[in-house]
Amino acid sequence: MNAEASSKRDWSDLGARIASAIVLGAVCFSMIFFSVGTTAIIAAVGCGIMGWEWSRISGGDTSGRNAEAAIVAAAASPSIIAYLVSPLIALIAVVLGVVLAVFVSVDKAKAVQRVGPGIAVIAVTGVCFVWLRSGLEFGLHVALWLPFTVIAADVGAYFAGRFVGGPKLAPKISPNKTVSGAVGGQIAAVVVGTGYAVAFGLGSVAIVVLLSFLTAIVSQIGDLTESALKRSYGVKDASALIPGHGGLLDRFDGLIAAILFVALITLIAGSTVFAW
Repeated sequence: MNAEASSKRDWSDLGARIASAIVLGAVCFSMIFFSVGTTAIIAAVGCGIMGWEWSRISGGDTSGRNAEAAIVAAAASPSIIAYLVSPLIALIAVVLGVVLAVFVSVDKAKAVQRVGPGIAVIAVTGVCFVWLRSGLEFGLHVALWLPFTVIAADVGAYFAGRFVGGPKLAPKISPNKTVSGAVGGQIAAVVVGTGYAVAFGLGSVAIVVLLSFLTAIVSQIGDLTESALKRSYGVKDASALIPGHGGLLDRFDGLIAAILFVALITLIAGSTVFAW
């Protein structure tokens, strides 16, 4: 690539990406030094914020305190319940929370069609993460491996897309994403995900390579899905929580998809990937 093209690369969002990666990394390391309860609290806070952001994206009524409180509680409380009681009871709480959020919404049709499903996905993600962290063999390692792999996919995609460029991945959904970025993200995820497993002597290398690759693909699909939904609802950012780069949901959409994917694979297999 010539110097003129290189100078036109847009690095304006690099600072926000670095900041969000540092925050997520700090959250991950906190799981090492603190209890499972800390993980549940962190998950609850994050889910509560993202639930509120989703209500804004999807056009839900958050003008009243009752509506805001119900939406945040519906998204956040299942993570705590999963830790204090059980994941199964937490899933029941997800259903009840969504029903409450719909009940207090002014536009109930929109709440059923848009707000409720999104809140349910976010709340279930929190439950799944707490379950993976606390209820299974190698849970701590899975809870660390997952975000590290997704961060690697995001960082790899960012730099590969900026340096290599080329054809757009999904121009009508996310104009900045490129095919080279997607490939770079998958390579980075495999390197980091497999490197983590090898460093701690966990699982089968071949299986971890495959799961790291699939997790990267799923996280990218999650990112594109949120972008498509925002575009269809006429919204640019989930919120202004992260200056210059939107909200938590804008940064963690890929992680949501990855957590749900790994939780499903773990449920089917009956154990975490590092026990296979």
